[in-house]
Amino acid sequence: MKFNLSFNNFAEQIQLPVNPKEFRISTGMKNTVVDVQNLGELNLIGGEKLAEIELSSFFPADPLSAPYISTQNLLKPYEYVEQIVKWRKSRKPIRLIITDSPINLACAIESFEYGERGGSRDVEYTLVLKEYRFVKIEQITVPQPQITTQSEKPALKSRKKPSAKGKKGARPDPRPSPRTEYWRTGDNLLLISRRVYGTDSRWPDLYRANARLLWPNYSPVPPRPEISVMLAGTKLVIP
Repeated sequence: MKFNLSFNNFAEQIQLPVNPKEFRISTGMKNTVVDVQNLGELNLIGGEKLAEIELSSFFPADPLSAPYISTQNLLKPYEYVEQIVKWRKSRKPIRLIITDSPINLACAIESFEYGERGGSRDVEYTLVLKEYRFVKIEQITVPQPQITTQSEKPALKSRKKPSAKGKKGARPDPRPSPRTEYWRTGDNLLLISRRVYGTDSRWPDLYRANARLLWPNYSPVPPRPEISVMLAGTKLVIP
């Protein structure tokens, strides 16, 4: 089993020289418990949490004193430290691959602690990694209204007024034209209700009109408005 860390599509990579004694991956779900009158507590199942893994071992200073080294390209202890610190400061994800296991994760470096103990000059460390998910956001172009100048307007033909005895015209449609609204960055249902209706109280109507299409774990009981989050640019149904 080997623990490999890589950066920038394997342009830079290192193998941990001494395997950690153990590793555990923490996973879970981001559920929300709401209290409903006459029903009590309900557990709304949310999305999957990001996986997290902690690795603890050491970078040996003397290869002769550590015959269990798992790599042939041994670096000096602080060369490993310098590489990991550089990746963390880049604010870009790295990839963890543990051979002989299904673990192949893009990760962000959450924390990196290191130091020496005793007189061996070995550098002990603890590296905490959290799963990184790549999200592709499609850009939506909203068409702009076309503005024509007075000179570009076509000449209107004069029409005769229909006589009182003629056929009556169609009744105007009293229904308002449907409105199109898009989810903006930083939005929640409370803000959209205020923007569309001028009041905070209509956010449950927005939830019910859009929940079945946009939230797979639909519940007839609206959650708190601030936890209903979608991707920017998502087209909404305005009831």
